Amino acid sequence: MSQAPVKLPIETINLVGPDTFMGPELAAIWSEVLGRPVAYGGDVSDGIISDACDVECYTKILDRPVHSYRDFAVELASAA
Repeated sequence: MSQAPVKLPIETINLVGPDTFMGPELAAIWSEVLGRPVAYGGDVSDGIISDACDVECYTKILDRPVHSYRDFAVELASAA
């Protein structure tokens, strides 16, 4: 395992996309992509909420639009 020569600062990086989803919507995406039922187990989160600034900042950093969660799910499922 590689380690940095000095302790790195702790920074939170939000994983963002152009859409906002709650658990049931995420389960529906996976059900569609996998072609089988995926159930949402429930939790106490507020969902995956992209801040407009996050999306803007990452678009600039990546020099391209951020990917949608559905595109991520399709790509991950096709790689399996």
